[in-house]
Amino acid sequence: MPVTTLTQADQVGSIQIFGRVAAPDFPEWIMRHASKLGLREISASLHADCLDVRATGQHEMLNALALACSLGPQSALVAHVDFKSTRQGIRTD
Repeated sequence: MPVTTLTQADQVGSIQIFGRVAAPDFPEWIMRHASKLGLREISASLHADCLDVRATGQHEMLNALALACSLGPQSALVAHVDFKSTRQGIRTD
């Protein structure tokens, strides 16, 4: 199992995107933008009422991703976004 190390500045972000977000290209769009922002451990899961995104990185970059998700790709119509982040200390698995 690989070792995961989070620095003091790392945070785990949770972004829930509501609206017409079932567009098949939306998760790929999110992954591409999150990678450009230097985020890691990125996942996107479609639920009945929202698209749930999780990522790890600097708070400012997580906040930038939440803002980008509020705009979304042209194929989606975002109603609102809920963003939370949790500061993490150094963790090894």
